[in-house]
Amino acid sequence: MGKVLIHTTWGSTDPTRAGLAIVCAMSAETEGMDVTLFLFHRYAS
Repeated sequence: MGKVLIHTTWGSTDPTRAGLAIVCAMSAETEGMDVTLFLFHRYAS
């Protein structure tokens, strides 16, 4: 079984990027990989 780390940063103007990371994590988990998902939200000033 492989391991994968998925990391993404997104701002409040582009929340779709978080959804793409989650879809990628779900696909990797379906393939039997050990998945770590790190989401970081950056506030726009």
